Amino acid sequence: MTRRAIGEKVVDCGNLPRLADSTARAAADRCVLDAQSTQRPFKLIVWMQGIDSYIAYGYISPGAGGKVSILDYDSFGSTGGSIGMRTCSSLRAVASCQASASTFCLECVDESELSKVCQEPAR
Repeated sequence: MTRRAIGEKVVDCGNLPRLADSTARAAADRCVLDAQSTQRPFKLIVWMQGIDSYIAYGYISPGAGGKVSILDYDSFGSTGGSIGMRTCSSLRAVASCQASASTFCLECVDESELSKVCQEPAR
């Protein structure tokens, strides 16, 4: 799906598990910022632990002036999990942020409203 959405030569910045260490998270941040600064397409998936659910963020960009799309997945919900999407003009580093297993140090610039893409069927 990603190749179809943003082309063949995508910079893969990782698929970080929920307990990824600070070194892996910082490397993913750098990868995204480097790809963005050279206007290359990129993708990154970051898993987080919610209070009672799994949460994932998928970051994709076609590069060359395209917006960054962020897909938000949350497995919790009485009617099943859901996926939402928002866009940004770009991502930037959060000042004084220290990457950790529970912290991602990039923020969305000119963020759009979150819109629901789909809802999983009730379990």
